[in-house]
Amino acid sequence: MLSILFPSTYASCVGDYDWPQRPCYDTSPGPTIDQMKQEWQVYYQFKGKDWMEMKKVEMDSAIKDGTLKEWTEYGSSSDNFANWNVWYYYHLNGQAPDLQPYYTENATKDNFKLIISYYYVSSGGFIIIGIMASSIGITGFVIGRKMLPKNRTRK
Repeated sequence: MLSILFPSTYASCVGDYDWPQRPCYDTSPGPTIDQMKQEWQVYYQFKGKDWMEMKKVEMDSAIKDGTLKEWTEYGSSSDNFANWNVWYYYHLNGQAPDLQPYYTENATKDNFKLIISYYYVSSGGFIIIGIMASSIGITGFVIGRKMLPKNRTRK
């Protein structure tokens, strides 16, 4: 009798560019709900209130349109799980529904609705955009002055 032994394999958590310190729950027994809520409160603090509330508006729109599954999967192909992380945080806190109906096709959805409808730009981003716009304006002014004829006479 020939027997083949297969070594045990364990799942491991995928890296996450959105939150590299995301807790990994691939061992048994897992943490309690209260422990998970406490760990995921760190995510809320890490991303900030404004960003989290903006993403919640986006998520609520996806829930309303039936596109929550697609919204949570957005960015996952590049290991950026921002939308999933937001959903999980709010799901742990009772503010987002379970995803199961979206995977069993029991949720009605609008296939033509945009998944991402808001973009977040921090105040630092506005400063950089302002500096770039100023630089372009100054450069245009200098080039324009150089192109004007040197000897202009008034009549």
